[in-house]
Amino acid sequence: MALTNEDLQSMAALINQTLDEKLKPITRQGEETFKELMIVEKHVIANHDSLKELHTKYDTLLLKADNTDLLLKLINRQSEEMDMLKTRVDQLERRMA
Repeated sequence: MALTNEDLQSMAALINQTLDEKLKPITRQGEETFKELMIVEKHVIANHDSLKELHTKYDTLLLKADNTDLLLKLINRQSEEMDMLKTRVDQLERRMA
């Protein structure tokens, strides 16, 4: 018994239908996974942007702290110089008196 062309086409149609039925859930799951990945990617990008902003703020705070430290050192040095100048003026005033 030989298979006719119609038999082969019927078998091919049945195989295709079965494959389509089996692949639909997999395709649907793949689409859902892709959507979830896109959502996760958006969150990752948002977190990355937030981290960049925090890093910039941190760098700014470090620079402000460094500037404050340098300013305090400058003020202390000027205070020491003022004390030395006052002492010297007092000494000169005593010599002149």
